[in-house]
Amino acid sequence: MALLAAAGAAHAQQISGSALPVAEPAHLAAVPAAGSLRVIGRYPVDTLRQAAIARLPDGKVLVYGISPDAGWRDAQGQPVWSLRRRSRTVSFPYAPEPLLWNPQRHGWSKLSLPPECHGAAYLHTLTALPDNKLLIAGGLCDQSKDGADDTSQAPYARLSLWNGTTGEWEHAPSLEQPRIYHTATLLDDGSVLLIGGESDPALSPEREPVLASVERYRDDQIESFPAMHVARARHTATALRDGSVLVAGGIDEHGAAIASVELWDASTRAWRELPPLAHARYAHTATLLDDGRVMIAGGNDEAGHPLDAVELWDPPHAQWSAGTPLLRPLQGQAAVRLANGNVLVTGGLSAMEAGAIDWALLWDKATETWRPAGRTKPNSFFDVGYIPTLIAMPDGSALVFTQRQILQWRPATADAATAMETLDSKPALVALANGKVMAIARTEGQTWSAQVWNPGNDSWASAGKLAYHDGRDTKAIQLRSGRVLHLGLGGQNDLWCEIGGEDSERWESCGHIPLEKVSDSPIGLGLLPDGRVVLVANAQEAFVFDERTRQWTAAPMQWNDHDLTYGAPIRTEHPLARLLDTERNNWIDISVAAASYWENVGPRVDMTLQFSNGQQKAISSRPNPPSLLWDPVRQRWAYVLMYQKMGANAQLLPDGCALSWPLLTLFDARTAKVTTLPDPGIGVSSPEGAMVALADGTVAVAGAPDGGVGSGFFHRKASCAGFATAPEDALQMPGIFSDRLPPTPAQTPAAPVKPTPPPSRTAALVARVKDNPWPWLALLGTLLLYLLLRYAVLPLVRYVSRRTIPQKARDTLTRDLPSPFAWGTRIVIYGLLALFCVVTVKPFLHFRHQRVEEECNASASACVDAQTGLLQSEPRLEAAPDHPKPRIPCRYVGVWSSRNGNLMFRLTLKDDGTYVEEPNEAGFGNPTGYRGYWMVQGDNMVWRDKARPQLGADINPLFPESDTRFTLVEGNGSRTHFELIQATPSSRCTP
Repeated sequence: MALLAAAGAAHAQQISGSALPVAEPAHLAAVPAAGSLRVIGRYPVDTLRQAAIARLPDGKVLVYGISPDAGWRDAQGQPVWSLRRRSRTVSFPYAPEPLLWNPQRHGWSKLSLPPECHGAAYLHTLTALPDNKLLIAGGLCDQSKDGADDTSQAPYARLSLWNGTTGEWEHAPSLEQPRIYHTATLLDDGSVLLIGGESDPALSPEREPVLASVERYRDDQIESFPAMHVARARHTATALRDGSVLVAGGIDEHGAAIASVELWDASTRAWRELPPLAHARYAHTATLLDDGRVMIAGGNDEAGHPLDAVELWDPPHAQWSAGTPLLRPLQGQAAVRLANGNVLVTGGLSAMEAGAIDWALLWDKATETWRPAGRTKPNSFFDVGYIPTLIAMPDGSALVFTQRQILQWRPATADAATAMETLDSKPALVALANGKVMAIARTEGQTWSAQVWNPGNDSWASAGKLAYHDGRDTKAIQLRSGRVLHLGLGGQNDLWCEIGGEDSERWESCGHIPLEKVSDSPIGLGLLPDGRVVLVANAQEAFVFDERTRQWTAAPMQWNDHDLTYGAPIRTEHPLARLLDTERNNWIDISVAAASYWENVGPRVDMTLQFSNGQQKAISSRPNPPSLLWDPVRQRWAYVLMYQKMGANAQLLPDGCALSWPLLTLFDARTAKVTTLPDPGIGVSSPEGAMVALADGTVAVAGAPDGGVGSGFFHRKASCAGFATAPEDALQMPGIFSDRLPPTPAQTPAAPVKPTPPPSRTAALVARVKDNPWPWLALLGTLLLYLLLRYAVLPLVRYVSRRTIPQKARDTLTRDLPSPFAWGTRIVIYGLLALFCVVTVKPFLHFRHQRVEEECNASASACVDAQTGLLQSEPRLEAAPDHPKPRIPCRYVGVWSSRNGNLMFRLTLKDDGTYVEEPNEAGFGNPTGYRGYWMVQGDNMVWRDKARPQLGADINPLFPESDTRFTLVEGNGSRTHFELIQATPSSRCTP
């Protein structure tokens, strides 16, 4: 026992070490599964109800029609396979367009309604013809009507023909007899035999309710064939190798199952009665086997009960024989012969089972026995209450089109069954240090067990059973010892702890933790630096577990969520949460566990974003907590994003990106972009699934299968580029319309860029003169003045003196004046001239300086030195004793995140002296970001904003902290902290 000493608590509580009662597992079949199901796609609409589906020879798939609710269930909600509409009017809010899957565009498109039916089509057949056309035959076409309109719908007998090559509807004839619940059998000559069915007596009371009539479609013509001996609907019709057609079972006009069997003899063009079935049945399947026999399986008997009986028709001996029964009674299932001759059966309904069922069965032609081939745990009737469409593929697999999703059935490659098919709860996933994945979840029989997936050989192994039995918000973590700790909430809002490992047979109890507060979110788990486990149970209670003593200790916890920096990635000044270690009397950062808890809490009412300079922005009624991910290796936030841009509980990938699911998004810290990824076929129900990332980039998702069908386990490598490609991706059928897919980028190679030759020395000198001509004009002016004085003024003075002063006086003056006086006179004169020149040029130079400043304030690019491409030196900094010059240090070239207050900005400093500051996560400031010029001059970083040049240069004292961090002091004294996201190599910068 360990005493819990919670800070501020008025009492102590004890942790119980007693074990939980163990639920005995139900009996599980030891037969390994013969295959598995995986989700490969969806429809571009929410759901399809019993639509007819067919695949053309060129790979296109057409989906057309709906299934009405009216008349399909009895008073107890059970399906009624024979349509007896209680009303003469069935109304539909819309007539859904046919959907077409185009493998070339890898997307769906909507087709126009067939010209023969602009209403809601259902109960028709859809047959793929050898010439890449699709024949829609029979069924009903009900027009939408007002509820007060009690007029009956018109009988529908039109055929529709769609050309898969041209993509157009073509003319088609009409049937002589409207029919539903009929069969359409493709014959070797490309014709289609339409046999039996119902005439819908609600619309055609004068006609017989169940039909014996037969019609054939061939070459755009309808031809009447001899009628069968027995009228029937809900039967099967199978084309045999010799061209004959075997018709078996069905219902009569009273809706009762019949055992009658007939054969259409192509040679005599007549029907021949055969020995009846041993079991009258309808809603069964009929499959032509490799050896020419026909397998009749399942269906409903005369009392309406599902059957497990299998019968085989042997054409050479013209007799029936009993086959191995199905593993469970079925009716309304689908069957297909696979490429290797085995038979796959999927779907069907016996009753609404409470647990997992063998949803797919495989008949092995070698042993003529059945094996489970894929399990499901249906959540409702809609998960299994439909007939799937099966299409055999050349590689031995099969496509399975269900009501809500598209699956691929694959034969098993190992003896071990896929463990994730029987999950009954959301699993706790742990990435083990040895590269494996442990999944802990409830399986059949309310038993909790641990299973370990080995990615090396894609196999599962048992890791023992747990005593836990409730199933609320379970979490697990691997300890330093290599063992795994599992925690789960109990019914009384307490936590149960168990420890086990890969070789465990039964897990050991590690305590019972009663909670004082209600846990309003999935718990958070993390490891402290010393190897202990920290648990964030709710917003007020945290605990620490020591594996050596097997004790849990309550610890005071402090939250600091107001100090979060919204953006990515940056360190905060304070952790999101910290825990007081009472034994060592120090506070410990528990951001990892706190983040996994905090991003799952309920909606928060309001928040205030602010800069450290006092600017604030209030955001009220925030609907969801932010997405946040702590990077324990770099000890910083990978991101803190608002408004659920990423899903909760995201995982870091080895290359630095983060992947989240069920909101399937990827965050790239290098670009600060959040990208929505297409579903690679995860097939796990998001509320009942969990994801984990391994050290090699493999992402594993496990949980209950989406829609109750599938393997419940997915794995694929992922990186900043998204999910890795795999051979099975060619089969993916995402629920995306083709017109919403991004256009294929052109493959035209870019024209080579010719390097710009460096300017010549003469051109460089001319450029310098043009950029700043005033010093050159001053020198030129002084030279011109000198030449003027020397060769114009002085000669003029001499000439005047000769004319006005007598020669004798001139000789006396010259002889009496000393030579120094003459030179002094010259110096004074030239000095006065030079002073005059400077005084004259100075106003021009000052004017030019003011003009340059005005030009800079009008356009930041005017401050760029034409020679260096950098900002011109700031006079205020040039006055420093060391006369610092502008430069671009290599250590600052790259992508940075900056924090000011609790807002993060992303900044790219380029080696050409420009910068790009992108909009911050909260939308504070310019929504398009900022661009301009930067340089380092002395101990300062200088900025000029292109969009706001009138503000002049922004000069910030610079304090380098390390190669990846620096701080700037703003004009108001606040500090902005910068952290390197990615360095950019450059040869243009200054070392």
